[in-house]
Amino acid sequence: MSEPKTFHKPPKPPHPFPKLQRTLQSIPVLQRAWTFYTSLPTKTRLYIAGSTFTVALGCDYWLKTSYAEEKLHEEAKRLVNEESNVAKQAEPNVT
Repeated sequence: MSEPKTFHKPPKPPHPFPKLQRTLQSIPVLQRAWTFYTSLPTKTRLYIAGSTFTVALGCDYWLKTSYAEEKLHEEAKRLVNEESNVAKQAEPNVT
């Protein structure tokens, strides 16, 4: 007779991000949140990840454009001030 086959569970691979794992273990709220997130169905996790990524891209775009707009306004104010100073200097000094 043959021996019954036993299933040998393969060893668990090391965590791909050990620093993240230590951080998650050291902060209970993060650990619970990560456990909850990983327990969700794959489609839900993908939806959450996609939504988060989209919001992050939108925020990045908004920050870049608002910063550029602010710099543009500062440059316009500087040019207006320079022009008004040049105009004041060009006026004859009547006393």
